[in-house]
Amino acid sequence: MPDPAVSLAVGLALVAAAAGAPVLMARRRVRRRPERERLEDGLKYLYQRAGAAAPFRLAEMSGALGLDLEAGEEVLERLMARGLAAWATDGPQLTPAGADYAAHIVRAHRLYEAYLAERTGFAEARWHALADRYEHTATPEEVQQLSARLGDPRFDPHGDPIPAGAGAPEPPAGVALTEAPLGEALRVAPLEDEPAGIYQRLVEKGLRPGVALEIARRDADALTLRTEHGRVDLAAPLAANVTVAPAAEAPPAWGPAEPGRRLSALAPGEQARIVCLHRSCRGAERRRLLDLGLTPGTLVGTELRRSGGHTAAYRVRGALVALRREQAHHIEIEPVSA
Repeated sequence: MPDPAVSLAVGLALVAAAAGAPVLMARRRVRRRPERERLEDGLKYLYQRAGAAAPFRLAEMSGALGLDLEAGEEVLERLMARGLAAWATDGPQLTPAGADYAAHIVRAHRLYEAYLAERTGFAEARWHALADRYEHTATPEEVQQLSARLGDPRFDPHGDPIPAGAGAPEPPAGVALTEAPLGEALRVAPLEDEPAGIYQRLVEKGLRPGVALEIARRDADALTLRTEHGRVDLAAPLAANVTVAPAAEAPPAWGPAEPGRRLSALAPGEQARIVCLHRSCRGAERRRLLDLGLTPGTLVGTELRRSGGHTAAYRVRGALVALRREQAHHIEIEPVSA
């Protein structure tokens, strides 16, 4: 027979959820986090806003940390008391010791996101939360081992630079898409993964770090882009969350500099050589394609394409492999003679 106390607790939780209480409960959980985690989150916030043009506001920092104003102020006071931050004319700044500490936290977070993207099957929506846990527990030695295992990547999956070690952060590169010039070759620079809802909408439109684009039109409330994936219409509030830089200056964060031709466009009877898997293909999907033999340098030919073009059969290493169009679109090729 169910424990009445358990049943009551479950019932109250359901009522609270129906009343919209999850946000309040989440804030309480954040405040109950260990003090060390709150302070490290504060360090990370100051590290990531270094060089920002906008003035510091305690309310923005508190909101980013999921705290109320009183708790946010307490985080700042403790950071200063420990010599990790100091007050300057334009707001709190990290001391050298604070910058070193923050660089370790940010490095751990971004490396772990790179690990989740490349070596696991976790959904992209979970990377940030899992990396948030890892950053508070990993030692410098463990972070260095993870970096070596991944080949010392320079960027995380969102295009943010991975700190090479201790020290002050590099100033942010690029400008908001809403301020970029029209008609110039641009490339998406770091794409912030928070808020998660906005990030997901941008990804669904094909906007990932390193993607080449050009602003074809800009109105007061919307932009029209020409990208390597086609035309994209973007509302101004979404565009404000996209940072871009000139194509020649923005390094590709994930994959090659040029998109090339895609396997999805290879007609029946044609052959091509695989150049690479595009940066948009990650995790379990990437590993599956590699396991099927779709590796760089491999010859591939289109044998059959179903009516409507949604699925096609490809000859790979003597075997037939069926791929959906969106899977084949991840594979960049260079045509060769039959």
